[in-house]
Amino acid sequence: MSVRDELGRNVCVYSLISSCMYGPDKCVYSHSREFLPHGWWNHDDDVEKSQQLVLSCAQCLNAPHSLKEIAQQLRVPRLAAGFQRRAYNDLGIRSLDIDREARAKIRAKVRAKAKPMEYEAAATNTTSPSTTRFGTTGNSPFIVVVSLEHEDYYNDILFHLLSSLRAKIQVKQSFKKETALTYLSQPGLAGVYVMDAGIIRKSNSAVLKRLMEYVKDEGGQVCFGGMFPGCINRDEFAEFFKGWGVQWNYGSYHRTTFALNASHPLVSSNSLLLKSYSMKALHVSNISPDVMLYRTTEESRLESFVFAPMKINKPGESPAVAARVGKGWLSFLGDVNGEKGSTGAVMAMLGVLDEIKAPVAVPQEKKPTAVERKDKKEETPPDGKTKGSGAVMGKSKNTEKPPVRQLKEDLVKQDTAPGHFILIIAISAGNSFQDTHKAQLDALQNKVRVEVAVGRHYALQYLSDPNLRGVYVADNSLINFTNSDILEKVVSFAKAGGTVVASGLFPTMTPVERIPEFFGAFDLKWTVGKRRKAEWYLDGRVPLGKWNPSLPETYPVKALAITNLNPKFAVYFPPPEYSDFESPVVRAKVGKGYLGYVGYESPAEPMGTAIILAMFNKLDYTPGPPQRIRKKFVLVLSFDRIEHTREAYSGLLSALANKVEVVHCELSNERIIDLLGSEDLLGVIVMTTDITDPPQAYLLQKLVEFTKGGGTIIFAGFFACDISTLEFMPFFEDNWELPWDMCSYTIEAKLNKNSDFVKSRSRPGEYDCLQR
Repeated sequence: MSVRDELGRNVCVYSLISSCMYGPDKCVYSHSREFLPHGWWNHDDDVEKSQQLVLSCAQCLNAPHSLKEIAQQLRVPRLAAGFQRRAYNDLGIRSLDIDREARAKIRAKVRAKAKPMEYEAAATNTTSPSTTRFGTTGNSPFIVVVSLEHEDYYNDILFHLLSSLRAKIQVKQSFKKETALTYLSQPGLAGVYVMDAGIIRKSNSAVLKRLMEYVKDEGGQVCFGGMFPGCINRDEFAEFFKGWGVQWNYGSYHRTTFALNASHPLVSSNSLLLKSYSMKALHVSNISPDVMLYRTTEESRLESFVFAPMKINKPGESPAVAARVGKGWLSFLGDVNGEKGSTGAVMAMLGVLDEIKAPVAVPQEKKPTAVERKDKKEETPPDGKTKGSGAVMGKSKNTEKPPVRQLKEDLVKQDTAPGHFILIIAISAGNSFQDTHKAQLDALQNKVRVEVAVGRHYALQYLSDPNLRGVYVADNSLINFTNSDILEKVVSFAKAGGTVVASGLFPTMTPVERIPEFFGAFDLKWTVGKRRKAEWYLDGRVPLGKWNPSLPETYPVKALAITNLNPKFAVYFPPPEYSDFESPVVRAKVGKGYLGYVGYESPAEPMGTAIILAMFNKLDYTPGPPQRIRKKFVLVLSFDRIEHTREAYSGLLSALANKVEVVHCELSNERIIDLLGSEDLLGVIVMTTDITDPPQAYLLQKLVEFTKGGGTIIFAGFFACDISTLEFMPFFEDNWELPWDMCSYTIEAKLNKNSDFVKSRSRPGEYDCLQR
């Protein structure tokens, strides 16, 4: 058993749990962890659980309990698949080896419970003229990514390709046939990328029919790649492409280095294509060299950690194929790992690598006359489809819903600065959050730009965007150990001054016993209270209540409350009859930012939406321009004797710090001179004789100017102890023209009430402590 690293190598699972019986020299798999993605092997607890899983499998097989012997037993293909699945349920970790049939059953169950997220992908390059955030602007060119059997990890594997496409052109991603049909009929369509095999299903025949019309009749371009090669079998492959009018067959499957075919028509118009690169791919066989974009050469060798590097040049096969079909281009790329080199190949196949080709014109339907409308009405069958028009042009009464993130024109007006946005993390919930919280999502989008993380890479990318202003944790995805790095970034964002709110499906999807783990990541010891319906009361003393007068005074809701918290964090407090203090709406300071929680169960009630808006400062509170806070300070100069001065004169410095800010640290002369010009500087205390040294001559000159301009300077501390009698008089006479001399006596000093200083600065009784 093995896992794939980012170089495409198979890494031995048994080496990850320290039980490989062969060792790094003899094992057919790699033992290097250097290029492995983040996974269970990065966590000691999960490694221990994996070892328990192997032991559990061995017990089921009546095998010895030695890890090496167990490993030997499990190397028999699929021998322990059933036992591993049972162990998975007992131990709560991902199975290390589930066969393909089992994975298909699991995917079917997941799709039955929660449909894939429907969204229109936002471009990552916000400066691109072809990028729009919601909906289509004019007839700007765009690419459609069709994924009718989508899994969340597809976008992670193809992240490099999708982000590169979005940096070049607007991208619309569709997971439903209705949305795909809409996008395929919109003006501005520049190309189609089909990333899985859902389009070959009979239920999606309307999408395939429209796609063929777009390519063959309208001169469009389509590329089949991504997960498509791994989701289609040999018979389906040949039958599918036969429908396009090409005799492409299912070929070899292996890794090698492929070279660019310089004679292919796409090469001359795409100078950025790599001359060669390595990929593990499914090949198309029975093809002419003319349609091969990349192909093997005499130097090509099998690249594998298992098999010998045998010669592998097959002239009639290629993993990268592009052929003319009708007026357009039909392309296939068999790469199964999302290699970076394949990004350029796909972009060339879609016509957006070097420069974007003009989109094909979509035929516009002629507006019928009154007589034609009458005839058409009579011919329209009960299902709403026009005879002979097919599923593309015909529409039923229940027309398709627009993409969830498509907004009406009146909602695009946003109050925040351009570019600022709130990130919604709903990796686990998928489309469930968008369906159940549509009203809340619309309300947020009315106030601020909203981005939805559809996978790990998107979440990590958005969390690094300087325009991020808030994070909405909408499901339980962040308590999954595979997303621990995302949680760390969310915590860092909050502590750096951002706002994080956990709500939506978070209270219902997250196991109650694991919710404290989430709060613990923010250094909060909150625990979970009761899940009950009550009428909660707004605390008008907390900042959220002060800033948002529109918040309801009472909040009747069934919610999962939080307990073991400081009452000052509760936005709503419980009824008087409750003996335990708990709250369904809490907000606490975390570092420089905030963490909020809203624990409602029903997303339909509008009060929860108002509270979410208030959490992100989008309800009533509108911060004005920042105001400068004036703070007086005293500058203490002790140069290289800072620590010694702090020890010897701690009493003086502490007394000063109780009255005013004290700046006593290691500063360059240039910064000290800058501070002398501050309006908030009360005075300077010079604590050492270093000020008399030649390197400090320019600073001394600025100190003299500071005093003659009205500033106050005091010489004390080690200065009085260390200055000599020969230095004292010249120092004050040369710089301040003061004929001060030095003497040393042990005397009883008394306050001189006749001093101009005492008269000008004292209040009655202020210096009574200094009488003697």
